[in-house]
Amino acid sequence: LNTKYADIWPNITQNRDAPSDADDYLNKTGKFEAHFSEKPGEGD
Repeated sequence: LNTKYADIWPNITQNRDAPSDADDYLNKTGKFEAHFSEKPGEGD
């Protein structure tokens, strides 16, 4: 997974605050299946 997407996704170069609902996802199961996308984000 990392080998494939490390080449096409932008690098994260800045720290940001966690989203306000981050704690809601700490113990949630199935996050990868529900939220993973092959499309790269916008980057910084």
